[in-house]
Amino acid sequence: MKIDLSEMGRKIRAIRGRLSLEEFEPIAGISKSMLSLYERGEAWPKPDVLSKIAEFGKISFDELLTGKEPGPGPEPTTVPDESIKEPSFPADTAKVNVYSMAGAGMPHTLTDYEPIETITLPARFIRPNIVPIRIRGRSMEPMIFNGAYVGVDKEDRQLVSGEVYAVWLPYEGAVVKRLYMAADRIIVKSDNPSFPELSIPINQVDENFIIGRVKWVLQEIEREG
Repeated sequence: MKIDLSEMGRKIRAIRGRLSLEEFEPIAGISKSMLSLYERGEAWPKPDVLSKIAEFGKISFDELLTGKEPGPGPEPTTVPDESIKEPSFPADTAKVNVYSMAGAGMPHTLTDYEPIETITLPARFIRPNIVPIRIRGRSMEPMIFNGAYVGVDKEDRQLVSGEVYAVWLPYEGAVVKRLYMAADRIIVKSDNPSFPELSIPINQVDENFIIGRVKWVLQEIEREG
């Protein structure tokens, strides 16, 4: 049976109707962020969630699943298409684009323009304001390894001393560093002691210096070599 996630998402959105995502949460039994992914056809809904939505919309489970209305009689027997395989990742996940950090030539921005790859993330990691980034370099080891993925929240730019942020540095571009607030300056530190710290007087800090706060890190705990 071939399933069109986009068509299923349109059906779910139609069933929700005038209800907001928040109002539909208790009906479907999932978060509004997960509902949004389902409606955009970017994640596979769980069967129990589909059953609740179908019951609320007064349609059959199969109609919601396939987008086809029940016919007048039994459907003809067909040979399963072995080329159609469901994904092996859990339903509460979705694929997202990953970007590399912008170089010094870019105008105070976080990423290059085009994504470099896609990865599958838990739905709770995915927010419109969080940008997945691939880390290049060892300045934040041992907390963040070279090649790790981090989520940068571009709406969280308030400085909390000791936290990790994506910041803009002249001649480097966008980088991930740990920030500390002193009386008259901001201290920019790498977790790797091999890299020198940078001290910037408060009156020289550009309003676009902090690009966003790092909210999650995805990497292997143990690495070969």
